[in-house]
Amino acid sequence: MQAVKQTTQSTYTNTILAETNPHKRLIRLAEVMNLTGLCRATVYHYIKLGGFPAPAKFGKSSLWEYTEIQTWIKQRLQERTHKAS
Repeated sequence: MQAVKQTTQSTYTNTILAETNPHKRLIRLAEVMNLTGLCRATVYHYIKLGGFPAPAKFGKSSLWEYTEIQTWIKQRLQERTHKAS
């Protein structure tokens, strides 16, 4: 029953966001880790240091804006390119 409640809440949250701004999408920690290649501890360590986008809290859930994570990744790639030059 808890899984159904979480799925419903997640679906509701994503629906509201999609209706207000179709370009905004919230993602969970698992997807953040998949996109960045970072482990959970490193994600939260970088947040604490101020070098990673902080999540929005929805109840017990931490959700990140997809575009913020994509921007963070692009910035890391640009830094790498500038260091190589």
